[in-house]
Amino acid sequence: MEERIRNYVLAIPESVANFVRHTQNMNVNTAEEYYRRLNIFDRFVLEEYKYNTDGLIKEIKEGKQDVYDVLSNYVSSLLYRKNGTRISPTTLRLRVITVKNMLEFNDVDISSRKLKFKVRLPRQIRRNREALSKEDIVEILNACSDMRLKSYIMFLASTGTRVVEALSIRWADCDLTTIPPKAFIRGEFTKTKTDRIVFLTDEMKRQLHRWSEHNYRTRRVSYFDKRKSKTVTQHRIPS
Repeated sequence: MEERIRNYVLAIPESVANFVRHTQNMNVNTAEEYYRRLNIFDRFVLEEYKYNTDGLIKEIKEGKQDVYDVLSNYVSSLLYRKNGTRISPTTLRLRVITVKNMLEFNDVDISSRKLKFKVRLPRQIRRNREALSKEDIVEILNACSDMRLKSYIMFLASTGTRVVEALSIRWADCDLTTIPPKAFIRGEFTKTKTDRIVFLTDEMKRQLHRWSEHNYRTRRVSYFDKRKSKTVTQHRIPS
């Protein structure tokens, strides 16, 4: 992934490349997303102003271009695209914020108050989202024929953890002897990069015991023994 970032920065303006490199130190996935957003902005600048982002930043610093007019024109280009497709307000806002951060990183002064009044963004639509009912969760769990998948979905439902957080759980992170039982989530897998503990329900505890018994059950293993030139069948327990 770091190799892809290095390839990106060779093909984009220096001001954007420096910003992407700086972001990579924090998170490589975020740097890749910023690159995609800023690549769209650079294409807009080339089409609208006939020079790249480096040239635009130079013009802004020399007072030949107004940064708020540039951002306002960029919003219009995203809203009224030639192919007729629409962009969601949330995506548009994220793209503008990324461009703003990149410009500020390159020493372009932007007032948040002026930006709010001079660069109008469409309002975000806030929809009411209802949580899954207990009956829906039970129906989903009953439909899971795979023990591993059922344990995973039950862990998500009972703890409210994120997908990556649940996938990072090891047996060593679970303490089923305490009341209530708990699981430790390592900081490198959390969004806030902070270690935390989640408590488990009794149902989750029983499911983990069932999963452990299923995972470490005695099973028949067949393999071809080259020395004996025949297939050997054994009963083994995973370590």
